[in-house]
Amino acid sequence: MKTFSIAFISLISSFLINIQTIKACWWGPEPESLRVWLFNPAVNGHNDLSPFYFNTDSWNAYHIFDWNNIPEENIEEWHAYFNQQIDKEAIRELVYRISTTELLEIKDGKTSTNALSIYLKKNKRNDVLEYLYFAKQVEDLFRPVDEWTQQELDKKKALNFANEAKKKAEKAKDSMMKQRYAYLAVMLFRYAEKFQESIQLYNSVFGTIPANEASVMKYWSLSHIAYAQASTDKKDSQLNFVRTFANCHAKKFWVTQNIENEYIRNLLTELSGDDLLFANLYLAFRTPAKALPTLKEIGTQNANHPLFKSLLVREINKIEDWILTRKYTGGAPAIFYWSGEDGAAELNLKNDLAYTKEVAEFVEKLIADKKVTDVGFWQLVAAHLRFTEGNASKAMDLLNKAEKNLKTNEERTQFFYTRMMIRTIAEKKFDAEFEKLIWADMAEIVKDTTGLSTNRNFSNLMLAFQQAYQNRGFHDRAALFMAYDLKQKERWETRWWDYSTPFFYLDKYANRQQVENFANIANSKTKSPLEAFLLADFETDSNRLIDLMGTMELRNGNLADALKYYQKIPKNFWSENYDYTIYLDKNLFHNYKVYFRQDAPERNTDFFNKAILVQTLMSEIEFYKAEKDTKKKAERAFWLGNAYYNLSYFGKHWYAVCYGKSVYGNSVIYTEHNSEVNANYKTCSEALKYYEEAIKLHSDVEKKAEITFLCAGIKHEVDTYFDSMQYWEEGTQKPVIQNIYAQNLKKNYPEQYAEFRTECSMLKDFGTK
Repeated sequence: MKTFSIAFISLISSFLINIQTIKACWWGPEPESLRVWLFNPAVNGHNDLSPFYFNTDSWNAYHIFDWNNIPEENIEEWHAYFNQQIDKEAIRELVYRISTTELLEIKDGKTSTNALSIYLKKNKRNDVLEYLYFAKQVEDLFRPVDEWTQQELDKKKALNFANEAKKKAEKAKDSMMKQRYAYLAVMLFRYAEKFQESIQLYNSVFGTIPANEASVMKYWSLSHIAYAQASTDKKDSQLNFVRTFANCHAKKFWVTQNIENEYIRNLLTELSGDDLLFANLYLAFRTPAKALPTLKEIGTQNANHPLFKSLLVREINKIEDWILTRKYTGGAPAIFYWSGEDGAAELNLKNDLAYTKEVAEFVEKLIADKKVTDVGFWQLVAAHLRFTEGNASKAMDLLNKAEKNLKTNEERTQFFYTRMMIRTIAEKKFDAEFEKLIWADMAEIVKDTTGLSTNRNFSNLMLAFQQAYQNRGFHDRAALFMAYDLKQKERWETRWWDYSTPFFYLDKYANRQQVENFANIANSKTKSPLEAFLLADFETDSNRLIDLMGTMELRNGNLADALKYYQKIPKNFWSENYDYTIYLDKNLFHNYKVYFRQDAPERNTDFFNKAILVQTLMSEIEFYKAEKDTKKKAERAFWLGNAYYNLSYFGKHWYAVCYGKSVYGNSVIYTEHNSEVNANYKTCSEALKYYEEAIKLHSDVEKKAEITFLCAGIKHEVDTYFDSMQYWEEGTQKPVIQNIYAQNLKKNYPEQYAEFRTECSMLKDFGTK
């Protein structure tokens, strides 16, 4: 037997990066950026409820609270008090921004340009200036208080101010001034730890004020009473927090920090009237689960309570996460993100759809029984629920009824969102006529582009359309919606985590004709209005798209067609735009995994652009077909086997058929498409076909054995990577004993097999089976 040396890079060596390891280290988007909702939670205009919108971040232990959403009900009340004659900004300046010294000077007669100050002087409302100055002094009392530096409130001063505020409240003839002084006194008594005085004053003032005269100060004061009662009367304290939550916009978020949910839940059987209503309202806002039983009870108590609308919208947003997040992202609902309950979420889909129908029927009954006054809003809610359920005919019928009953701009905007979504499940054809209907509604939304780029509701709409088109196989059109959304924000702020441009999406899903369609639309000067809007900021890279078209033909084995596309691209395109040109060198026909009887040759690092690569491969195939000499034909078959091996995932020219996305350490992280490029890329099928032909043609037993050994290694490499990945979870990885090439090597070339075993761990393992 001839002597030989084997340089065998282990084909079973562990690969550096496992995708599960990456996932375990958590490199990806936040769950809330994956959540899908298409019904705007702010549709009823209650920004004070923003901390209570359905939100997976909030449920995962922390609130996202925007200070800009704190309602200015104090300013609103002053504005109404002055009969809307004074600009709110002037009120805000005098109430909040001006210093105590400046306010004292105005009170004592100094001229001011502030509109409210001028109004008060003109109308001889010194009592208001006196109150504002007193309130500013109280505010100054709290300025040095700082828990972090251990600076405490001067309780003696606080008590003095409290007593003075109480006297002023008792003397005040104006109801507004009486309540505002009373609020200051109630608050100061509480901070001075004179709890009974605080409670008594609240009862004597706010307990006697007629409901139609009640100031927002009533519930501001009640929140302090709840604090004052905390150590002596837990039931009243908790109920007063709940009453404040249900009736006071500005204090909602803060009082929830002191309400014990389970305590209130256990208290329900003891409650009746408004207290039962308020408790149910509060509890419904605090559950991330199905709340329909509570909603039904509220519906029987007061379906027109201002908070009831928001609760139904919140329920819609929950349902959208359970159903639409799964539908449009392919993953589990965002609420399950950290729980690992993907399987449970899938099992619940049928129940979630049934629940959606049940909620829709409840809303429809409220409308039919005339329990609600804002009929248009409720018809809109019912229509959206029916869309989410998948019932297009009922959804459109309800939406058509809602159209003439809508009252606010927010409701009308939501109407357009919902109608577009219904059409995605109602229309049989996604054609030009369909897109005209879609654009008619979308154009209404995008008339005002202020904040559109950061509008998650609109981003969700883009995702929904992208997925709707994708589900019908229109990947060229789907990419248009992705193109728009990717230009609006950094992709790590969106659900497009795997895509920096539509290029990688087209690479994964589209065929060559669809890529060409997308390129033609992007370059067209006669785009439709919808296309023009979606691609307004899109920067078309025509050469990159042409390269993709050529590569798709290369993957399919259409070398001549691939070359036609590549020849349209400048020759320097690949060297200037490809990140890993080392994987496009001139070593296509050398296999560096295994060498026989000699050391591996030095690599030729000269660059091989893809046009030359394809031309060379085509020429070698023609030479192989035309070759008459059996030995030379066998060598050419071997070279072609090497070439196609190199064009596989495992070879040195993988970059010719697959686009790497980034580098992690010294290893390439491929696109998601990497395992689906073609059969040869994944299983080396074309390479093995040529190697088998070389084995047949060779008359030299040593050559036959060597190539069979090479095929055994490649087959083992395939089995331990791509083929085995689907079996790992079940623990049924293909055993090495099933390797047909190893079997043939042992059977047909026993002498060579025995020597190869001394060098190859795979064959050692094979021999023990």
